[in-house]
Amino acid sequence: MKEYANNFAQMVDVLAEKTAAERRQAGCGVRQTALRTRVTVAGAATNPDPEVFSWAATQVVTAMDATHKLGRGKLRPVGGREGYETLLNTDLRQEREQIGRFMQLVVEHKHKNRLPRARC
Repeated sequence: MKEYANNFAQMVDVLAEKTAAERRQAGCGVRQTALRTRVTVAGAATNPDPEVFSWAATQVVTAMDATHKLGRGKLRPVGGREGYETLLNTDLRQEREQIGRFMQLVVEHKHKNRLPRARC
């Protein structure tokens, strides 16, 4: 995760330089956590594996910080399909609680870093 965060930060720095040089402002940020195969098998924020949950959280936090650094600060996390193959062996109550906690952590990060309200 550290390597991902460092690589992502380097790309954001390059984008920040280019947008400053061209006097353009970045648009609204969108973070799709469910595109990676490792995440989509059992969801991202609702995944029962803590490693996958933390990976999704890392992606959302770095995307929030990047859009803020690029001058917008507005991010719309998009969960997409949360990885259901079947509902037969799915604990919907646990998943509701888990996605709720995930979104609560996102909001806490937003307030902690004084990020603006997203209006994309």
